[in-house]
Amino acid sequence: MLCEGPSDAELLKLVASEPEANLAITDCGGMRGVYEIGRYVAVLARLSRRLRALGVLVNADELRPADRARGLVSSLREHGLEVGEPEPVCACLFRTEVERRPRL
Repeated sequence: MLCEGPSDAELLKLVASEPEANLAITDCGGMRGVYEIGRYVAVLARLSRRLRALGVLVNADELRPADRARGLVSSLREHGLEVGEPEPVCACLFRTEVERRPRL
């Protein structure tokens, strides 16, 4: 899980404190960090079969959640990743897919 800031990361750690949860939580230090780290993780995910999902937790203070989702997808595409359109799961939750490389 990529989190926009430290309070987001701390809150998520409290919520996801299940001992059997296999979850890494990262404070990205703001939206610029979310975009930058998100790109790196997405590239690694294309090459890895172990990473199944990437979650991103951001504030919606300045932009609506749909705008944040489109912004992240746009950033990934600008860096050469094939990313699907963000599909709403509910008003504040979106899902998309990043293309995966076939094993050689």
